Amino acid sequence: MQQEKRHFQRVGIHLSGQLITGQGVAIPVEVVDVSLQGLRVARLPAGVNLPAADKVGLNFKANEDSPAISLSGEIIRLGQTPDNSESSEAGLRITHISVDDLGLLRRLLLLNSGQDDLDATELETLVDKITASMPSV
Repeated sequence: MQQEKRHFQRVGIHLSGQLITGQGVAIPVEVVDVSLQGLRVARLPAGVNLPAADKVGLNFKANEDSPAISLSGEIIRLGQTPDNSESSEAGLRITHISVDDLGLLRRLLLLNSGQDDLDATELETLVDKITASMPSV
């Protein structure tokens, strides 16, 4: 039995976004699920070359009136979209997000998860992981 590696709940969502490759190419995508640690994007055009560990940027909005959420990440998985062989999808691990954008992402997750305890439990886990990764002074 495979042990679950995820520390954060993923929330299904369908938002338009823009993936910026390491070469600076902007690709329209659909954000299909998101967590405080990573997300999955779909509708990548066939033939897009995104090797594993490739550094990318992503911008998306919760709705047209909200501010954009911007983050940096790395590709951890690339595969075919189950319902469309003409496009692919990618899994991203968030490597950098500003405090303001993290707040927007956290609010988006909370509003779309339907769980009141998502906020405290996952935020505490995230803070612990960030603290553990900081260099000792």
